[in-house]
Amino acid sequence: MSPEAHDMPAGFDATIHAPNRLRICALLDTAGEAEFGLAQRQLGLSASVLSKHATVLMDAGYVEQRKAVRDTRQRVWL
Repeated sequence: MSPEAHDMPAGFDATIHAPNRLRICALLDTAGEAEFGLAQRQLGLSASVLSKHATVLMDAGYVEQRKAVRDTRQRVWL
């Protein structure tokens, strides 16, 4: 077991409890899903920061991504 894992309180998941990732999950828990641009504005994050954190959450199975064309543009929903 790594020293970092040993120092974490029971029930603490570093993947989801990082502040921006927790904010993303809170937004999605309330809304169900959100278009990427809307989530970006609501959370006050740059596209690259939101994308990075969303990818971590998707890889861990906390968030899903859906893509579709809307108004002739490809949109992404979390």
